[in-house]
Amino acid sequence: MRLLWPGSWFPPVQPLGPRRDDDNRLRFVVRVVVIASLALAFARGVVFKRIETGDEGVNGTMALNMCRSLALVVRPSYIPGGSEDWVGFDLPGIGNTPFHSVLLALGGCPLGGRPEAMGLVSFAALAATLCFTYRLVALWERRAALLTTLLLALSPAVLWQFRLMEAEPVLVAWGMAGTYWIARGELTGRNWHSLLGGACLGLGFLTKLWLVTPFVLASLGLLASVRLQRRQWALVPVACIAAGFLATASLHIAFVALRSPTDVALWLTQVYFAPFLGQSIGGSKLAGAGVPTEWSHPFWYYPAILYREHFFLCPLLLAALPALKRRAPTAAGLFGAIGFGLASLVPLSHPAIKESLYILGVLPFLYGLAGLGASALLAGEGTLEPRGASGRRALRA
Repeated sequence: MRLLWPGSWFPPVQPLGPRRDDDNRLRFVVRVVVIASLALAFARGVVFKRIETGDEGVNGTMALNMCRSLALVVRPSYIPGGSEDWVGFDLPGIGNTPFHSVLLALGGCPLGGRPEAMGLVSFAALAATLCFTYRLVALWERRAALLTTLLLALSPAVLWQFRLMEAEPVLVAWGMAGTYWIARGELTGRNWHSLLGGACLGLGFLTKLWLVTPFVLASLGLLASVRLQRRQWALVPVACIAAGFLATASLHIAFVALRSPTDVALWLTQVYFAPFLGQSIGGSKLAGAGVPTEWSHPFWYYPAILYREHFFLCPLLLAALPALKRRAPTAAGLFGAIGFGLASLVPLSHPAIKESLYILGVLPFLYGLAGLGASALLAGEGTLEPRGASGRRALRA
C-alpha cells in the first residue's frame, strides 16, 4: 500500500485531542477521495483513453514521429511519417517546443505508441500536481492543505482538463514542483532546493513557454513576502533559481545546436519570442493577427472562465478573506505565492489569443485560497479561531 500511496504524502497527525482526531479523520477522507479520483482519472485518461481534441491528435502524431527518428525532435512534424518540406509547409502548425511530445514518446513508444500509453503522462501530471499542491500549502497550514487537495480532487473541471493529452497539465505539474521546492528552500535555508525549484520551472517553460508565468510570479511573490518579513535580501536564492531555470530551459536550444545548428535562429525567431511580437509564421498571439478570429477573446475572458467552471468555490473564497489577516504573520510566504499566482491573470489576459487551458496553472492557487477558507470554517487550529458547528454546517453545504 505504501508503494501506491506513500504515507509521507499525508503525514499522520498525532492524536492529542479532539481537534487532532478531527484532522486524522479529514486526512482519511482526503486519502479515500484522492485515490478514487486518481482511479477515475486512470480509467478515463489511460485505460479507456480517446482522442477528444485536434491538439491531442497533433501531439500524439508528433510523438509517434519522434519514435522513428531523433531528427524529428529538432524538426517536429504533425504529419504522419514527417514532412519533407518542414519550413515551407509543416512549420506553421508548430507553435511550441517539442518537449511535451518527447515525454509522450517516452511514455507511449515502448508500448507501441498507443494513445492509452501516452495518456500516462497527463495522469502522472495530475498525481504530481495533487502531491506538490498539498506539500506547498502544508508547509504553513496542514488542514488547509488537506482541504485544498480534497477540493482539487473533487473538481470536475480539473479532472477533465488533466485527462487531455495536452502540454498544460504537464506544465502545471512542473510548475507546482518548482514552487514547492523554492518554498522549501526558503524555509529551510538550503540553496540547492532553490536550484532544484528553478530547474523545475525551467522544465515548465520548456513544456509550453510563457504559460509558466503563474509559477514564476508565485515563486517570486513567496520569496518577497518571506524576505520582507525577515528584512533580508534574496540575492542568493534568486541566483540559484535563475541558474536552475536557465540550465533546463535552454536544453532544447542546446540539443538543436548540436544536431542542426542552422535551425537555432529559426527556433528562436519563430517559436520562442516571435509569436508574442507579431513576427511568427503562425501569427501573433499578442495582437491576434494571422490567427483564426474564434481564438480571440476580450480581456475579461479568463475571469469569466474561472467563474463558469469553479463558481462553487465562491463561498470558500469569501470565507478565506477574514482569516488572511489573522494568518498573515505566520503564513506570509503562502499568501505571497497565492496572491502573485492569482495576479498572473493580468499578464496572461493581455494576449488576444486565449484558451481556457492556458490558465490551468492558476487553479492550484485558486484552490489553495479556497482551502484556507474551508479551514477557517472548521474548528480552529493554531491561530485560527474556532467556528463551531455552524462553520461545519456551512462547509458541508
